[in-house]
Amino acid sequence: MKILSKAYPLGLLVFCVLLQHCTSTGESASGKENSAEEFYTVEDFKAVKKIDAHVHISVDSDTAFLFQAAADNFRLLTVNYYASSGIPIEEQQAFAVRQVEA
Repeated sequence: MKILSKAYPLGLLVFCVLLQHCTSTGESASGKENSAEEFYTVEDFKAVKKIDAHVHISVDSDTAFLFQAAADNFRLLTVNYYASSGIPIEEQQAFAVRQVEA
C-alpha cells in the first residue's frame, strides 16, 4: 500500500505532462497552421452526410422523426430485434424494407 501512495503523485505528474501535449498548438499533424476551412461549422450541418447507426423504427406513425432525419441529411440504420412482447421481427423487417424502397 505504501508503494501505491508514493507512486500516485508521480503518476499524476506524468499524466499532467502527457495531457499538456494533447492541447492544440494551431498546427495540424502535417505541420501547417489550421484554418477554418478544415473544420465543419453550424452552417455545414444540413450539407454534411450523416449516419445514425442505431435506431429502432418499426411503425409508420414515426414520420416526424423520419422527415427530420431526411431534412438533416441523415441515413438511418434501424436495428431489428426479437422480443417476446414486442413487434414480431418479420414485421420489423418488412417495415425496414418498405422504408428503403420508399
